[in-house]
Amino acid sequence: MNKREELIQSIKKTAHTSFVLSIIAAVLMLAGGLGLLAYTVASKTGTEQSSSASADEEETDDTEDEDRAKSAGKTTERATTAVGMIMNGAIMMVVGLMLKRISESGTPFVPLAKSFNISAALLAAESTVPSWLGSLVTIVKFGSAEQGVQMTVNLQFVFFGLILFLLGRIFSYGTLLQQEADDTV
Repeated sequence: MNKREELIQSIKKTAHTSFVLSIIAAVLMLAGGLGLLAYTVASKTGTEQSSSASADEEETDDTEDEDRAKSAGKTTERATTAVGMIMNGAIMMVVGLMLKRISESGTPFVPLAKSFNISAALLAAESTVPSWLGSLVTIVKFGSAEQGVQMTVNLQFVFFGLILFLLGRIFSYGTLLQQEADDTV
């Protein structure tokens, strides 16, 4: 076996192993995120109403407002984490499918631009979508935007999304060069 064939076999084995691990990770992240989101939406925390009348109604109202604010904050945090896990699972699924194509071909220079674009878009969207959807869950659950709403933008995800987009272009160029080299042989 020559060096080229050894390298191709090594790429196939490594890509296949990485494919299997990324799909397992994706399924676990998706299941965990969906489970956490379902728990967050279905839990009764913060949605129950006090039915007891008290002489110290103002004091009770302050305590209830504090408890409600804490519950809303926890709800937002859990929902944001759940949506982030779901998005990470989706990214891992796309990456896994990319690795599968690489393992089948034995070269990283196969048409993957679309997969890179999808991964880049998901990663960039992860900069804002989890906090916005987490806040939306809190607004729906508590009936107002006053309790625990946090909308953030994480520029790291946008930056990494741009890097993935650039890598997609680099791999597209490599694919073109690979096709030209294959055609000349």
